[in-house]
Amino acid sequence: MPYDASRHGPDNRPPSAERMAAMLHHDNWYTMQRYENRTTWVLLALIAFLAVGPGLLRRLRVARPQLAARLVSRLPGYYALAAFCRRIGYVELGHLGFGLRMPALGATLVIVVFSAGMFIWSLVVKPWYRPSREWGSPPLAIRTAMIANALIPFLFALSMKVNVISFLTALSHERLQVYHQWMARLVLLLSVMHTIPFIWQPLHDAGYENLKAWWDSDAVTNWSGVAALAIMAWMVASSTRVFRNMSYEFFVIQHILSAVSFLGLYFWHTANGLNSWIWLWATVGIWGLATLLKWSRSAAASQYFVNMRASVEVGRAELGAGGGEVVRIALRTPVKWAPGSHVFVRFPTLAPLQSHPWTIVTLSSPSPHADSQLVLVARVRGGITRVLHSHVETHATDDEETLLRADDDDGEQGGKMRTSACLVPAIIDGPYGASSAVVQAFDEVVMLIGGMGITYALPTLMHLASARSIVTRHVSLVWTVRDAGAFVSEQKSG
Repeated sequence: MPYDASRHGPDNRPPSAERMAAMLHHDNWYTMQRYENRTTWVLLALIAFLAVGPGLLRRLRVARPQLAARLVSRLPGYYALAAFCRRIGYVELGHLGFGLRMPALGATLVIVVFSAGMFIWSLVVKPWYRPSREWGSPPLAIRTAMIANALIPFLFALSMKVNVISFLTALSHERLQVYHQWMARLVLLLSVMHTIPFIWQPLHDAGYENLKAWWDSDAVTNWSGVAALAIMAWMVASSTRVFRNMSYEFFVIQHILSAVSFLGLYFWHTANGLNSWIWLWATVGIWGLATLLKWSRSAAASQYFVNMRASVEVGRAELGAGGGEVVRIALRTPVKWAPGSHVFVRFPTLAPLQSHPWTIVTLSSPSPHADSQLVLVARVRGGITRVLHSHVETHATDDEETLLRADDDDGEQGGKMRTSACLVPAIIDGPYGASSAVVQAFDEVVMLIGGMGITYALPTLMHLASARSIVTRHVSLVWTVRDAGAFVSEQKSG
C-alpha cells in the first residue's frame, strides 16, 4: 500500500529510500553507533588519565619511595595543587534523603560533570523526533540508548571487587563503588529518556490507538524493554541505604539475580541492533573474568576451600564503661598482601550467606615460600561478630584469664581480659585495598585513629618500622579511645 501522509500507523510507512533520504544529515539511524563509540573513548580516556597520573605516582611511592619523592619535589606547584585538590575533594556533602548520600565533593564534581555532559550531548543534537513515527525511531530515543549501552560494561566493571579499572588506576574497589552507584542512576535516567519519545510521538501523532498499534507491531521488543527498565529501576532503588540496612544478605543475593535477569532481557530487547551486542558481550566477558579471578584467588587463599580453619578468639575487657568484647581471627594462608589491605571472610558453618570485610592487622611473610599469619580484629556488635562470639562461648577449647593493667582517668589501675577460643571453618576472599605503604614516600606521617581504626594503622606502622628504603623520618600517632577500659580492649585485640 502506498504511503499516505494523512494516515498513521506501523502499516503506513514511506519507502525505505525516502526514509533514508530524509534522515541524511539529520542524525541518521544507521550511524547512531558513533554515540557508543565516543562514550567508550571518553571513559577510556578518563581511566588512562588516572592510570598514567595518580595511579602511576601511587605505585611509584610504594615501589620506589625515594624516587617518587624526588620527582614530586621537582614538579613546580605540585604541593599547592595537591593540597587544594584534597581540600576541595574531601568535603562531605551529607544526605539527600530517601536513603541517598552524596559522596565527597571531589567525587560529586566528577559525577555531576560527566552526567551533565552526557545529558547535554543527548539534548543538544537535533532533531529529537522525526516528522512522524512512520519516518523512523525518534533520534533522541536512539541517542540516549546508545550512550546508556556504552556505559553498561563500565557499570559492571565498577561493581566488581576484582576489576581492570582498579588494576590500572590503583584505586581500590570500595572507592569505586560510589561511581558504580551513580553510573547506575545515570543509565536509568538515560533509559527513561530512551523510552519517553517512543510513547510521546505516537500519542502526539494520532492518540492512544496509534500508540497501541505501534506497541503491538513489535510487542516482544517493547515488553522486554519495559521489563529490563523495571529491573534496572528496582536495582537502583534497592541499592539505597533504606533497603540495604533491612538485610544486607538479601540485598546482595537479589542484586546479583536482578543483574543477571536485566542482562538477559537487555540482550533480548536490543537484538544486536546497531551492533549493540558488542558492548553486552564485553560486559559478559568483564563479569565472567572478574568472577573467575575472584574465585580462583579465594580458592588459593583458602587452601582450595578445604581444611582452612580459623582460630577465633573472643576477649572481654572488664574495666570501666569502655570494657567490651573483641573477636580476633587468626589463620595461616599462602596469600601475600600489602599493609592496609582487607579481606572478606565467610564462615560456611555459621553464616554461609555472609561475607564480612576485615582489615588485616599483620604483615604478610617476607618469604615467598612461607605461609603468612593473617590476623583480623573487630569489636563484637551485631551480625557475624555476634554469631562468632556466641559460637566461641559455646564451643571454646581454651579458656584463660589475663590480668591487664592500665591507668584510668582517676589514676586507678587494674582490669581483666578473659579470652576463649575455638577453630571455625573459614573461606577468604581477597586481599583487596590500596597499599597504605604510600606513606613511606613522605618525610613526616601523622595518623589520627579512633577506636578500632587502630587495626588499619598497626600494619602501616609495622611496615614503616621494618622497611629499609623509605623517605619517612618521623611518625606521629594520635589514637583516641572512650576511656581506659576501651584502651585495654583495643590493646589486647592488637
